[in-house]
Amino acid sequence: MAGRLKLRVFLLSLGLAAVSLGLSLIASTGVARAADGSDFAAGRIISDSLFFNGDGMSIGSIQKFLNSKVPVCDTDGSEPSEYGGGTRAEWGTAQGYPPPYICLKSFTAKIPAMAADSYCTRIQSSGDNKKKTAEIIFQVAQACHVNPKVLIVTLQKEQGLVTDEWPLPTQYRKAMGYGCPDSNLPSSVDGNDNGCYDSFEGFFKQIYFAARQFQLYAQNPDQYNFRAGLTTQIRWSPKSDCGAGTVTIRTQATAGLYNYTPYQPNQAALNNLYGSGNGCSSYGNRNFWRDYNDWFGSSVFQGKDFALVGDWNCNGWAGVAVKRGNIYLLDNNRDGVVDLSFTYGEATDQPIVGHWQGNAVGDSGKPCDTISLKRGKRYFINNGLSTGSDYSFTYGQENNRPVVGDWDGNGTDSVSLKIGRRYAINNNPTAPQTSSWLTYGQAQDRPVVGDWDGDGTDTISLKVGNRYAINNIEAPAAPQTSLWFQYGWSSDQPLPGRWPDEDPNTSQSDQNTTISLHRGDTFFLNYKLAPPSDSSFVFAN
Repeated sequence: MAGRLKLRVFLLSLGLAAVSLGLSLIASTGVARAADGSDFAAGRIISDSLFFNGDGMSIGSIQKFLNSKVPVCDTDGSEPSEYGGGTRAEWGTAQGYPPPYICLKSFTAKIPAMAADSYCTRIQSSGDNKKKTAEIIFQVAQACHVNPKVLIVTLQKEQGLVTDEWPLPTQYRKAMGYGCPDSNLPSSVDGNDNGCYDSFEGFFKQIYFAARQFQLYAQNPDQYNFRAGLTTQIRWSPKSDCGAGTVTIRTQATAGLYNYTPYQPNQAALNNLYGSGNGCSSYGNRNFWRDYNDWFGSSVFQGKDFALVGDWNCNGWAGVAVKRGNIYLLDNNRDGVVDLSFTYGEATDQPIVGHWQGNAVGDSGKPCDTISLKRGKRYFINNGLSTGSDYSFTYGQENNRPVVGDWDGNGTDSVSLKIGRRYAINNNPTAPQTSSWLTYGQAQDRPVVGDWDGDGTDTISLKVGNRYAINNIEAPAAPQTSLWFQYGWSSDQPLPGRWPDEDPNTSQSDQNTTISLHRGDTFFLNYKLAPPSDSSFVFAN
């Protein structure tokens, strides 16, 4: 999806070829030159949690940002043209684009009705009312769960619209470069011969179908050339003799950017981050990374993750996940690569993991773990790994801590509660009712649940600072610590799970629940109830 600006119109008017490599090399106005090319990582251009955050900006904040990029629009084209030929109005008129010129902050368009599908939720028609750019971006971002910041930066990368003081109508018709391949299109699908499919032209269509396409890449990764976890050759340029470089793609968002614009910047392009490189340089993904970092801060997630553990693919072994706001990033293979991401609930919700009644069973005969939510004293139970809940119930009080486990060994988890140093045990997954009470440890101790002895029933153990008290006594009997060990730091997040031992002779029946740790962006895996860790990996998506 290549960027084509006024420069392309000008070159074509002179009978010259324009190479489609992303935004032209004309310097952008209003850009804070903060990015450093040495920080560019070809395998992690942007984190999934940032890219797929549809709540990244409000309508007001989008409008304010666009206003700041072009405080004064040259609507009548009275300023001197950058391309010669007198004023902008005179040059534009000569190319078939007379004034007025409407800047992005003021541009309006109708919003057509878009039906819900697997990739975007329903968008209502605006009827005869035209909506400003900020609202169009916001509605598409909400429907397709793509960050408004990503859409804004792509508008700049493809057509320079964000900082353009006198955009031409053709820039709006192909605003996101969607359906505008580098190869020539036949007149049967490109009647106006502007390099884009006629069916995808128009400002709203461009934003909507581009955002939807990023979800297509994410939800069907095996159908496209690039996907997270793949180590592959990515070309420097459309020129075949320029060669390629090896890239290990770390995030699905980065894979989507390469599917959209299949080139990486070479060193020459990175050395001159705000200008041109050499004859083998491409600029699309460089400019996306540069502008995102300049305008919105780091494109790599900088906050603190809340880690989760569960058997997401029903194979009997634990995988990991992180919660960032209301975005969940799942890693089945414990290799730091996102295998599935989705938005669910609100950023303030407390996630809980379990295999609930009605869950599917995988090929191994093991139940699948899924993520559900606690909001106040209401619980929203989800039997799938996607947005939405299957049922809900209330239990206990808002400040009670949920503790999830299979307390009776029937293969289904249920929610119990920690209230001070007491535990209300519940065995009903759909209509909770306390069946017994346990007292164990102190109010400040952290419960850690697992099947420590492999008998099929979970029990409550404790994290006390950086020490762990393991209890194998099943409810309703009183807990009793049978093992103490010290492991990691007090600030570490404990992750109880059945982790696959590196030993090929270890079967699932041999591996009981053990405790691994999450610290910063690193997971420390442990295949035994004792230090030290057996392996680790970084999850920095």
